Amino acid sequence: MPYLQYQAVMDSNTREEHAALNGVIRRIDDKFWDTYMPPNGWGCRCEAIQLPGSFYSETPDKDIDFPTVPTMFRINFGKQSLAFPPSHPYFKRLPEDQQHLLKEKSRQEIRRILSNAEQYKKLKQDNNYTDVKFNWTTGGLKATHKGHISHDSDKEERFFKELTKDGKGLSSTQLEKFCQDNLFRMGHRVYLRDESQKDMDGKILPALDIELDGKAMDIRSITSANNYGRSLCVKNSQLGRIKKKTGYAGDSVCLYFHNPAMFSNDKLINDAEWYKNYIVECGSTQRIKHIYVVINGEKKLIRHDI
Repeated sequence: MPYLQYQAVMDSNTREEHAALNGVIRRIDDKFWDTYMPPNGWGCRCEAIQLPGSFYSETPDKDIDFPTVPTMFRINFGKQSLAFPPSHPYFKRLPEDQQHLLKEKSRQEIRRILSNAEQYKKLKQDNNYTDVKFNWTTGGLKATHKGHISHDSDKEERFFKELTKDGKGLSSTQLEKFCQDNLFRMGHRVYLRDESQKDMDGKILPALDIELDGKAMDIRSITSANNYGRSLCVKNSQLGRIKKKTGYAGDSVCLYFHNPAMFSNDKLINDAEWYKNYIVECGSTQRIKHIYVVINGEKKLIRHDI
């Protein structure tokens, strides 16, 4: 099958430039296809079909009315292994020394990364956010709202003293930051949210503390290998209070395992089932539907739907 034939749709919407190429036959390795391999413009419906050599011959140059193809489309995308031409606006947004980072990624991945890149630009100019960082390789984006409540005082309870060099342990805020950093390295968009909103009486309203890929939820750091179910019950109560005070019906929890040895997938499934039965018995109308598990040092986020 050594030949390709250019085929235009040839209806009332076909451009004259594309109709001029209809029926042209050239060898598959002919330089003609470096310029005229469809698509040859936005919304182009043309295609190139393969033909056997025993029945066809090449179209001579004198029989071709060579049209002008827009610069962006003078390329053989398949031959160059590209989803988009190098002059596409997607790539114009990238610094030249970072364009190679998108080469092996799918169209969906490119869209996600570029979407996060746009958000990064906006957050860098927003004075309400600090610690704004973006990674071109993974698409990871993180930021912390200035209204996010910190629990770093000396009076706060500390955890994992055996895992810290100074033996002082980690505060709940530090564990939140570790969770955020892990999600950022995985390539997720993760914000520590504003928790400073007040009601009419000036009291701080309860709030979900993290936004993961556009979905707001609450973080719970697992500090004991035995308390998955209890942690879910505590978060269920918190989500209920948030709904009562603000009207926001959250249904997701992020469990962070700073010590990977404390995680067991079987235990997660069993405790999630225990939680579901317990909540039904208690008559609570609040329900956690999704559990997102972040394990320190792991490269993938685990999602468990209840």
